[in-house]
Amino acid sequence: MKKIYLFFAFSILFLNFTACSDKDDPDPNPAPESKVDYGVFIVNSGNMYSNIDGSLGYIEFGTGDIFQNLFKEANDNATIGDTFNSGYIDGNYIYLAVTDSKVIHVIDRTTFELVKTITTTAGPRQITSYNGKIYATLFGQPGYVVEIDPSTLEITRTIEVGPLPEYIVPFQGNLYVAVSDGYGDGSQASITVIDPSSFNVTRKITGIVNPVNLVTNGNQLYVCSNGQYLSEYPYTQYNYGVYEIKDNTLSEKLCEATYISIRNNKLYYMDASYSYGEEHNYYYGVLDTKNNTSSKWINSEDGVDFPIALGVDPIKGEVIILSYELGEGGYASYSTPGYAKRYTGDGQLIGKYTTGVGPTNMFFNVAE
Repeated sequence: MKKIYLFFAFSILFLNFTACSDKDDPDPNPAPESKVDYGVFIVNSGNMYSNIDGSLGYIEFGTGDIFQNLFKEANDNATIGDTFNSGYIDGNYIYLAVTDSKVIHVIDRTTFELVKTITTTAGPRQITSYNGKIYATLFGQPGYVVEIDPSTLEITRTIEVGPLPEYIVPFQGNLYVAVSDGYGDGSQASITVIDPSSFNVTRKITGIVNPVNLVTNGNQLYVCSNGQYLSEYPYTQYNYGVYEIKDNTLSEKLCEATYISIRNNKLYYMDASYSYGEEHNYYYGVLDTKNNTSSKWINSEDGVDFPIALGVDPIKGEVIILSYELGEGGYASYSTPGYAKRYTGDGQLIGKYTTGVGPTNMFFNVAE
């Protein structure tokens, strides 16, 4: 009886141990937890002339937390490089375009650890995706668009598009590229259309000066021109604004703006045009894309010192404005941290957040 009891007791102990092990032992390969869930990544370009590297920041909408230097902290204090210009999320990867360093960093979407650095022949400017491929503009004279295979992270095709291309967006089966010719005489400025199947340029839409920002809601396509600058003091910016591209033809100018972002039938815009040494009168508006009529969105006296970028959250419609801080003499400070202001879609301020140096762009982290 003693032997039977001992065996029975051992059997119960073994069964309990096994059951606890199956239930409570940690997964040997757990999925990493991310610092971010739903919010916006901030592209801080840094200041190359002051030897200040770019950085990747993030505002978490649920908690209001802001994180700085995500790339640096995840990669043994490695720097992003000179003139970090934009970012793009596709699948498990985030692509970071660093213009003056001529690289595209590919990082893990969850851990921000570097997966690969793609070296380019000219400075990568903006990134998008279409039909399972990644596309990036290369800011040069001449300028190019490259295609990247996300399965190998190799450049597979390259095409010349014209001098100094900026934004690129897919629209109705084609890729549209804003070729700015920003440093030239403007004669080669265009919206260049690429057939992604053949990877050939099929047309160039002309009649616009210094096109930079392209946005689409899927049904409509808009372009923002940064116009021109007087060659003498006060170097005032002029001939800038927003146009719709319809049937590969430019509309009349719809409003004066220097930056745009779109969600559904609302195109948010700001007029932060430049005039050296003169008082700035910024304007923030919203264009109803159903009838292309515009109205004021928030007051210019709202406390944004030197707005540089604007973006709208594609899910909730919240709007982010990025700005430089006010520096000495009343000018923008290009070598100190800037800030972001976050608004509801109808213009109510939610919060203000300190960013890195040179907050010049953003991209949203939303559920797929």
